[in-house]
Amino acid sequence: MSVNYRLAPENPFPAAYDDGFRALTWVKQKALSGDNELWSRQCNFSSIFLVGDSAGANIAHNVALTFSNSAKLRLFGLKGTILIQPFFGGEVRTSSEKLMVQLPRSVLSLAASDAYWRLSLPSGANRDHPWYNPVTKGLTIMDGFSELPVMMYKTSTIMSLNRTYLT
Repeated sequence: MSVNYRLAPENPFPAAYDDGFRALTWVKQKALSGDNELWSRQCNFSSIFLVGDSAGANIAHNVALTFSNSAKLRLFGLKGTILIQPFFGGEVRTSSEKLMVQLPRSVLSLAASDAYWRLSLPSGANRDHPWYNPVTKGLTIMDGFSELPVMMYKTSTIMSLNRTYLT
């Protein structure tokens, strides 16, 4: 299932997280209702993984974290996350950001990354908010979830923070 979430700046975070959580809750309700639609007959609801790339990986992480903190919902078959180049950041520049060389035809420059954060941050928040920088509050791999890959590009500006997330 792919979730079409609301985008910033019109809908700053947590709108996208709320959309992801609502979608996962809907899947849970379908699983428990014994829904007999074709797609649900093909699903293994006891083994669900959230997958995301870039901003989607950030959303997958935060939806899984919210889901894992709900005892009632935790009984559902959410097993873990697969994060591809999770778009995390922070106020302090990481070594990979400091050493970044802009690749030809790359749309993600440091200036663009900073602009994306400014457009999506809730009013009054900075880039060390746990939604954006899970390392600040120690919110890394979640208890009870499978240890799954976090995939990173070798020349990424966010590679250093992603490595810290994994430790």
